[in-house]
Amino acid sequence: METPITVSVRRYNPEQDFLRIRDFFSETYQAFGKPLNWRIERWNWSRYHPIMFDGDSEKKIRFWEAAVKIWENDEKEIVGVVNVESPRYGMPYLHRRPGYIFLLGEMVDYAETALVNKEDNVLAINVYTHDEPFQALLRERGYRQDREHVGSGQRFYEAIGFDKKYISYCWKKEF
Repeated sequence: METPITVSVRRYNPEQDFLRIRDFFSETYQAFGKPLNWRIERWNWSRYHPIMFDGDSEKKIRFWEAAVKIWENDEKEIVGVVNVESPRYGMPYLHRRPGYIFLLGEMVDYAETALVNKEDNVLAINVYTHDEPFQALLRERGYRQDREHVGSGQRFYEAIGFDKKYISYCWKKEF
């Protein structure tokens, strides 16, 4: 009989976790055969996003750090991460290690509880078109695909050489 996997969730600690999460992204970017998680460059950019340094930088950095949640297995291996890209509510990114798809529901729960946009009461989650299980979960929870905000189909991604065969779409839900 297989031992059930135990996973715990905790807050992000910048001093101990920034590089660990970078390693997680490096290990998992192509682990599914197609990308489902960020590459390390985007994680780095997210933390040092130019908007962080416009206005109250300390407040924005604290917001960004507080938004990050980490899921770890019994061996303290990172198996899931939820984060925002910039210090704003409304658009979390959910990342997982292969074999931990069962965490998606809990990760969405966290995003719905803590990261909904306070101005329009909307949560928008980008999901790759080839991530059918994640799309199915969002559909079950009442999210709708937002064709107006295409995620990685935007021209910005074309300009930086993003591989167009891996497109993400934005899924939205009002609360």
